[in-house]
Amino acid sequence: FPKPTAPVLEFDYEGNSASYSKSPEVSDYNANVMTRTGTTSAYKAGEYSITYSLKDADSSAWADDTTDDVIIKWNINKLKVPVPYFVDAETFIYDGKSHTPTIDGYNSKVMARSGNTGTYINAGKYKITYTLYDPASCYWDDDVKSTTSKSLNWEIQKAVVRYTKPTLDTSNL
Repeated sequence: FPKPTAPVLEFDYEGNSASYSKSPEVSDYNANVMTRTGTTSAYKAGEYSITYSLKDADSSAWADDTTDDVIIKWNINKLKVPVPYFVDAETFIYDGKSHTPTIDGYNSKVMARSGNTGTYINAGKYKITYTLYDPASCYWDDDVKSTTSKSLNWEIQKAVVRYTKPTLDTSNL
C-alpha cells in the first residue's frame, strides 16, 4: 500500500475559532487497511502529528516493503499581528460635535477591542484597549513580540474661549 503523504505541512494561525481550523490534506489514506490517530485538525498555533498504522502488519506492508508506522508532523505557525494605530488625529478640540479617532489594524478574528470605542462629544481623555484572544497563537508586531494588551489613548480637549473685555471710550462724553 502507498504510504500516506501530505504536501502542505505548515499553516498560519488565522483566528481563535474552530471555523479557522487547518488540516493537512493527506493522500493515500485507506481506512480499510490502516488506522489513523493523532491530531487531524486544529486552529491554535502548535506542532501536531498524525500516525498511520497498518491494521494487519503481519500480512501487509507499505509500498516500500516496510511496516513501521507513518508519522506525519505538521504545524500551525504563530501569527504576527499588526498593532492598531491612529490613521488621523488622536486629539480633537471640543466643538459640540461627536468625535472618534480613525484607527487601522483592528482584526476581530484575533483580538478584542474594549474601552472608549464609540463616538464622544464631551472634553476628556479616552482609551481603547486591544487584547489578543489567544496569546499562545499570535503576538504583536512590535520590537519584543509582546502578547500583552495594547492601548491607544485619545482626547477631546476643552475649547479655549477667547474673550476680550470691551473698553468704554470716554473721550466723547
